[in-house]
Amino acid sequence: EAPTNFSARKAYGQVLLESGDMQGAITHLEAGVKLAPDSPPLRFTLASAYRRAGRAADAAREQAEFTRLDRMLRTERTGAQSVGGMELEPPRTPQ
Repeated sequence: EAPTNFSARKAYGQVLLESGDMQGAITHLEAGVKLAPDSPPLRFTLASAYRRAGRAADAAREQAEFTRLDRMLRTERTGAQSVGGMELEPPRTPQ
């Protein structure tokens, strides 16, 4: 119905994934990623589809991209402390 809408691609891909149509799910999710390459939820769902299809290397790549995008978006929204990006001083030892 909406081939240029990444949300529709994600939703349809999820339905196909849950119904066991791995190749159909991957096709729609990959098309969604082309439309919205900076969407962490889409990357996460695609990683899940790859994992379930036995495509470990593709799953790892998409999971890493999800993590990178998710960390970047959370940092923009709430600062580095929200994603563990705040450097802490090492504990001081008593002298």
